[in-house]
This record gives sequence, C-alpha cells and structure tokens, in this order.
Amino acid sequence: MNFLPLAGEDSEFSTKWQAVYAHHINDGINDTIKMYEYMNEFYVMEGNKRVSVLKYVDAYAIEGEITRLVPKRDEMDLNNKIYYEFLDFNNNTGINAIWFTCQGSFTQLGKYLDEYNPKLTLFSNKYKHFLKNVYSPFRNIFYELGGDKLNITTGDAFLEYIKIYGISDEFIETKRKSCYLNITLRAALKYDNIKFFNCSPVKAFRNVSTYFGRSHEPRFLMGLIAGTITKSNIIGYIDIYNAK
Repeated sequence: MNFLPLAGEDSEFSTKWQAVYAHHINDGINDTIKMYEYMNEFYVMEGNKRVSVLKYVDAYAIEGEITRLVPKRDEMDLNNKIYYEFLDFNNNTGINAIWFTCQGSFTQLGKYLDEYNPKLTLFSNKYKHFLKNVYSPFRNIFYELGGDKLNITTGDAFLEYIKIYGISDEFIETKRKSCYLNITLRAALKYDNIKFFNCSPVKAFRNVSTYFGRSHEPRFLMGLIAGTITKSNIIGYIDIYNAK
C-alpha cells in the first residue's frame, strides 16, 4: 500500500503532509498512532499521515496503540484456524511479524524457537534477538532474490530454510546467496510437484535430491603425497565447501 498523497501540491492534504514531514525531519515523530488488528492485518485509525511520512523515509517502525479484534472460531475456515495458532504463538513469543499459509507452521516454528538459545548481547529477549538478527535479514534477502513473486509468505520460506540449515545466532548470507542450490530450492518451493536434482553435498529437500562426486578419494591421496614430501612436518588443507 502506498500512503503518499495523490492530491495536488497546493491542496490542504498535501500541505498537512509536508508539515508532518518537516516535523519529522526537524524533531522526529514520536507520538503513537492508533490502529485495529484483525486477522494479523493492521488498520490505522489515527495517524495515517505519520505512517505515510515514515514509510517515505523508510523508517523501521512506529509505536502504536493496537486494539485486537478476535474473530469467532470457525473450524471450516483455514485462515481462521491459522490465526488462532498465531494467537498462541504471539502470546508465547511476542512476535507478530511472521505469517504462514499452512496450518501447523506456527507450532513447528515455536518448537524450533523453544530450542533456540543464542548468545544475547544487546537484547535480553531471545525472541527479539531472533526477529532482528535472523528473521529480518532473511526477509530482506528473500525479497532481494524475488521471493515476493512466489505464492508463499516469507514465513513459509523461512520455515523450509531452517528445516535444512537450522537457526543460527545470526543470519549471514554469504556463499548461499550465490549458490546454485539456492536457485533450485526457490524453484522447488514454487513447483512442489516437480522433482529436482542438484549437485551439492548439503541436505536434500522434500522434492530436491542432491548428489556429489567422490572427491574425498583424490583428496585423501593428495594428503598422502603432501605428508610424504613435506620438509616441515606441517601440511595445510583448503576446504572447498563449508557446511556450517
């Protein structure tokens, strides 16, 4: 959604928007907004211009007073059942920035987070640490790689990711960003009825099988040769793949 004003530059709305923008640049917006939350969607009731300005300057967040409207349970509605799983997850973790399209996903992520024990520095709460240092960086990379074009949420992709790699203290995307496996996994998530084969020594996915050459045998022989000809009794080895 784009909150930028569509009215003319001389309109009353535009003048007010520019005044809010100037106030933010000079002093900073610190007043809370008021909104309703329904089915994990947020509707601003008071403070639309402040939200618009902060979106324009790419602000990370804004404080708000939220009134949650909880729908009646409906066992015939999948989104309703997922929402009630979200309520339990949110009550346990305080996290509301994640959404799934499959029932049971919040429960699965909750089990991963129960065993998640990072080394806390700035944040004393492991869930805030997870959101800032793991999930948010993953979300940025997910969108950079075209994740918004897939028929899944960032949460769906993240859950499949940690099934393969687990949850680390921080999400640092280095080799995996350019790895062919990354492309294969993205295609596998989009076309789950197709079998994929990828040359990689890492774990397989439900519709991705991996294979790799028996390169450990020539490495072993090279180690024997190095050990035979060394004059210092010290040899080194450069790993071509780091599975951590």
